[in-house]
Amino acid sequence: MKGILPDDELAALPSAIAVVATPALAVPGVDAQRHLIIMQPAESDP
Repeated sequence: MKGILPDDELAALPSAIAVVATPALAVPGVDAQRHLIIMQPAESDP
């Protein structure tokens, strides 16, 4: 989980990792942006 969506951090991920989704979250009692970063191993070309 991250605050403001970190585009620079996501762009710096190794190519072996794929970002599947980055949904915004509503966290009760927190008045700030939160995002869930869903990742999985990237599919490799045979």
